[in-house]
Amino acid sequence: MHSINYQLTPLEQSIKDLYQSLSISEPHQLDMIDIASKLNIWLHFADITSTVIERNGVYSIIIDRRLTRQQQWQDFGHELFHMLRHSENKLMLSASIVQLQEAQATNFAFHFCSCS
Repeated sequence: MHSINYQLTPLEQSIKDLYQSLSISEPHQLDMIDIASKLNIWLHFADITSTVIERNGVYSIIIDRRLTRQQQWQDFGHELFHMLRHSENKLMLSASIVQLQEAQATNFAFHFCSCS
């Protein structure tokens, strides 16, 4: 019988590294308020579509409080990816680049929100 040795994708490895840097090793530690605090991100809840903003090097993630807890967690993962990887002004990018960045953020959120 052969054992399968799964090799993490670069995205999965980067999420694993991020969790390790935040001392997260158990699913119960997956808390957006705690993660935001550890990353020095201001986390806000408001009745607007979730987004990330940067002003003078300070990042804030705004989460739509009208969403379910699970949807808020997924939005947090999505916006966190934009903060970590996409610092450009979306207004200056072509529609195809914005679409690519949104797909990348959704893929990151899928893995980030379900990894442990």
